Amino acid sequence: MKRKHATFESRIAGIPCGIKVTWYTAGTNYLINSASLEPNDPEEFDFEVLDRKGYLAPWLADKLTEDDECRILKEYKDATAPCY
Repeated sequence: MKRKHATFESRIAGIPCGIKVTWYTAGTNYLINSASLEPNDPEEFDFEVLDRKGYLAPWLADKLTEDDECRILKEYKDATAPCY
């Protein structure tokens, strides 16, 4: 099994782990008054859960809750936000 590099560190069920982001797109939000009739594209976020050594941890990913997924997305956005 090949080790991977985590994008950032987090915790799931109180257990330290690495999060490897595999896909993120912010999506689009068109205004109602916009001339475009295109529907909004949803935000997409996909990641892998790694143990502290960098190996995939499906046993830990099974413990993910919806709240964990929202928190991990927020952690990713905070970690990649530009500094002004």
